[in-house]
Amino acid sequence: MSIDIQQVELSVECAEHGQQTVRRIKSIDGVEFNVNRAPECPACCAERSAAKEREEKERRKLEQVEYFINSACLPLRYRGITFADYIATSPAQKRILELCQRYTSSIASGNYPGWLALSGRPGTGKSMLVSCMAVALANAQVRSHYTTQAAMGREFRATYQRGSDRSESELFDHYAQVPLLLLDELGAGSTEHTDRLVFEVLDTRYANNLPVVIATNHPRAALQGIVGERLFDRLTEEATFLAFDWESNRKPAGLRQKRPV
Repeated sequence: MSIDIQQVELSVECAEHGQQTVRRIKSIDGVEFNVNRAPECPACCAERSAAKEREEKERRKLEQVEYFINSACLPLRYRGITFADYIATSPAQKRILELCQRYTSSIASGNYPGWLALSGRPGTGKSMLVSCMAVALANAQVRSHYTTQAAMGREFRATYQRGSDRSESELFDHYAQVPLLLLDELGAGSTEHTDRLVFEVLDTRYANNLPVVIATNHPRAALQGIVGERLFDRLTEEATFLAFDWESNRKPAGLRQKRPV
């Protein structure tokens, strides 16, 4: 059984797009519709629809970026920071900034660039650059996770408590499998138990070619005695060491802006 649909063409004059033609249904099976209401320019309607779609797409993207940033567990002061906020003045700082950007881009492209080890005294910008990497990857919708050695140890100890919402093996799998692990303060807050867990996590990532960015206040020459021969051996093989060998950038309260740590 066919349906009798009658259409009518109406003209509309648009100041931007000129004269346009609008097709409307006049009647279906003899039932007439009101076709006398003022028609709208179809080109304007299409533009509004496209703009709304772009806005919705951008909103969803911002929500996804926010999700990835939140899931990275960055320090609060660094959650919105980008590479553009890192002020590199000396040739050494500019070189390290460029290397960190290239390393991040390689991960975002799905490549395995090895490990990075940022080594230098407190206040020279290591934690800030580590966070910039996480934010850049969040914009590329790549997951990362930031933690310190001491915080990782506390998280594992919390899994042993009654009522913990996840087990040690679940937490271990998270750290061993997250696309990028950002491990700050290596060699600080160390205990025998934490050292063992850190080694096992990093050893698993080493075996599976998963990237790690490490930041430490200890110079490379002192690390072997701090992290142990087995972990230092893997770092020597897998990590590109970047020396932050300049003075602290921290300023007294009242003079500081965004400060690297």
